[in-house]
Amino acid sequence: MTILSTSNGRQINFWTDQWCGEPLSYLYQISDDLVSLLPPKVCDYIDQFNWRISDDLETFFPNLRNLVSKVILPNFDTDDMMVWNHSSNGELSLKEAYRFKTHNLVKIPWTKTVWNKDIPSARSLMV
Repeated sequence: MTILSTSNGRQINFWTDQWCGEPLSYLYQISDDLVSLLPPKVCDYIDQFNWRISDDLETFFPNLRNLVSKVILPNFDTDDMMVWNHSSNGELSLKEAYRFKTHNLVKIPWTKTVWNKDIPSARSLMV
């Protein structure tokens, strides 16, 4: 799973992308029809590197201002980027992907019998 890191917010959808955890449309159970009427991009809610959540939005979506304020905005203009939230530095490496996929791997006892290091793998299927 990836999460979007917000910088200038021009490429991130405020309501449907996972830039602050769960998508806000899911969190507040907002219909697609209503989402289409709201300003779509994160940059629509940023003014001079600070969050700008109107009182009207806060009325309709309680705690929205508090929720988005937990996301720290940089104080310079930089592009948005995709971030792998299962790594310490946010980058997806082959090692991180392998570790993520094998984390909950189920151990099957009969595989030790079939896949033995003394038997070449090409011959294991015949056995």
